[in-house]
Amino acid sequence: MQKYTVPTVAAANERMERLRIAKEKLTLEVEQIMNHSEEEQLTWTATKTDLMEALYYAYNQMTIIDEYGVPLTFRCIVERCCRVLHTKVPNNPYGMAEKGQNRKGVKSVNFLKRYLRMSERETTENTLWSNISKSLS
Repeated sequence: MQKYTVPTVAAANERMERLRIAKEKLTLEVEQIMNHSEEEQLTWTATKTDLMEALYYAYNQMTIIDEYGVPLTFRCIVERCCRVLHTKVPNNPYGMAEKGQNRKGVKSVNFLKRYLRMSERETTENTLWSNISKSLS
């Protein structure tokens, strides 16, 4: 019989810190996407659920603001990013984000955990951009 160890408080705190840093990095990448124009022909290549989940994590940071210093609404962030990434805005982006966050299981991990793994493995600064392609038309 295998013995399982209970995670220590230090390990739990380290994991929480890594997730906090990943959310901040993800938010910066979403802001970079929002600063691009539709004419650049960028396209989202992963699932729409992944995109909505990523945008919702960025929205929850409350650091994406308008010219008056007011945090943008989730809907505003979704509409802008979908325009830039040539993706149809879903009818219920919040529902899609929630569905993504609640994924469980070995083959169905939520986007933030996958993003954290990718960002720890990759040498590039922009992990989110691995899900974006540029059309050559």
